[in-house]
Amino acid sequence: MTRETCTRCLVSYAPDLTGQRCPVCDAPAPGAPADDAPARDRLMTIVVLAAALNVTLMLAVAVAVARAA
Repeated sequence: MTRETCTRCLVSYAPDLTGQRCPVCDAPAPGAPADDAPARDRLMTIVVLAAALNVTLMLAVAVAVARAA
């Protein structure tokens, strides 16, 4: 197992155990692709939009039920 030192926060870690990222500051390991963060950002955007749409749908159902009663 190889150990690397993070260039940003200087912590020592094993990239193989942490997904090729620093466990403290989330910087990519030396030699690892640095484009992993945008994929996680897209996923968070999808989750937030899905939650907002879910709340909107539930409010629409509540209004429809209230009008029907």
